[in-house]
Amino acid sequence: MAVRSIIQGLDYQARWFWLEAARLFRHEPVVRRVALEAIGYAKSFDDVVTVPIRSDRNAWGQQVDIDLYQAKFKVVHTKRITPADLIDPTFIGATRWSLLDKLARGQRVMAAAGLAGRYSIVTPWKIDDDLQAFTTTNGELDLDALFQGGDGSAPGRIRKPWRDHLGLATDGDLRRVLEPFRLFESSPLQVDRTLEAMLDSVGLSLVPTGGLSHPYVDLAHGFVKGRQREFDEPTLRAILNDAGLWRPATDPLPGHPLAIRSRRPFAAHLEDEARDLLDLVPLFHARSIATGVDWNSDIAPGIAAFLESRITAGETYRLYLDAHNAIAFAAGWNLAHSGAEVVPMQRTGPALVPWPSAGAVPDEPLWESWEQVMPSGGHDIALALGVTHDVRADVEAYVDAHLPAVGRIIGLTVPNPTPTSVRDGAHAFGLAEAVVAHVTRERTLAERGGRLHVFAAAPNALVFFLGRLGRPLGPTTIYEFDFDRRTLGAYTPAITLPPAT
Repeated sequence: MAVRSIIQGLDYQARWFWLEAARLFRHEPVVRRVALEAIGYAKSFDDVVTVPIRSDRNAWGQQVDIDLYQAKFKVVHTKRITPADLIDPTFIGATRWSLLDKLARGQRVMAAAGLAGRYSIVTPWKIDDDLQAFTTTNGELDLDALFQGGDGSAPGRIRKPWRDHLGLATDGDLRRVLEPFRLFESSPLQVDRTLEAMLDSVGLSLVPTGGLSHPYVDLAHGFVKGRQREFDEPTLRAILNDAGLWRPATDPLPGHPLAIRSRRPFAAHLEDEARDLLDLVPLFHARSIATGVDWNSDIAPGIAAFLESRITAGETYRLYLDAHNAIAFAAGWNLAHSGAEVVPMQRTGPALVPWPSAGAVPDEPLWESWEQVMPSGGHDIALALGVTHDVRADVEAYVDAHLPAVGRIIGLTVPNPTPTSVRDGAHAFGLAEAVVAHVTRERTLAERGGRLHVFAAAPNALVFFLGRLGRPLGPTTIYEFDFDRRTLGAYTPAITLPPAT
């Protein structure tokens, strides 16, 4: 078992190397060099090191000059990472220095070299509930929540042992150590699927299915044995060419790429897809908007200004959206009269694929409708769209508790809603067209003077099309579900359009 664990751990590390190394070969270069078991960087965060061409920003808006990854792997994935593990040297196989010790030391080493780093642990281990409560879906710690309350509070009982272990005087000192830290939970299967999409996107040969060997993993092991640890694009291209791993070049996708990001899916680098990137991640913690940030005065104007400054009538664009539904809706709404062809890029698993609106719509019923009359008798309408899953119970609970002006809920659910219910862009556009037609037909004259409240569990491309087609529906507020709480009716209002004047 010990030998098997070592081998599989090295394989896991090698796959992470290739996730980063594939970025050397994007159509527009984004990475300067990538290192495996790097020498001369931060010890214990040196399994994979990536140096980007352009600095990134972390969740707190701070500059990131270099990304440093450390893989933690065991064959048995029942281990759960607890807050105590981060200050226990045995967690990283050490006798004296803990992970947080190495994190603090790594920052000093990088700072002495004039570099701001981001330090990531990647592991298939689960994160313990006590720690998960303060870990965002982007991997960063939710420091606003962690630094609430005194030492005797729930976050304080995590924070104080860490602060004492590092010998730090204040919570502010501890926060500075934790800001560039990320903890990713990622199974070997998830890494494999993401790597497959990355290889495909940059024109590298895919790994044969059913084989006993993995050519990229074998190459990585050879790099370590041969002590060739650091690579730029020409060096690694020559190696891959000699190994016969290049495929015939494919034409780049048509259209100028644009991107809007408010979250970071696993191992996703949206800046690789589009140099024109509106990065809203620093305005959010996980899926929740950050303290002091407002959807309508901070987020919505930024979307409008970004698109207005980059879209020209008659041109073609690809729009990448790793973002909340409300942002996708606002993007569509702002582009309704742009005169440009804008194709949303929909994330399907780890890959982003174009979903153009043209094409055949499935010859079957698109929606199943339902209705709930509310006792208020108000003239507002709540629109509940169930595409990836049924939202009826959550919407009814929220409207009943928070929206007294809503007199009726109009519900539309696709047959058998699942995360893959929408087949492609033509299907998504057809669904959006049908929504606008249904609401227009069903609204009474009095309700047309009210507000439309939209609750959608749907792919971003569909919500983008709905925003682009939905201006005739009048004043609209779109809501976001709180996936951290996951309680019944856990919605919050997000963007309201048109904006208040």
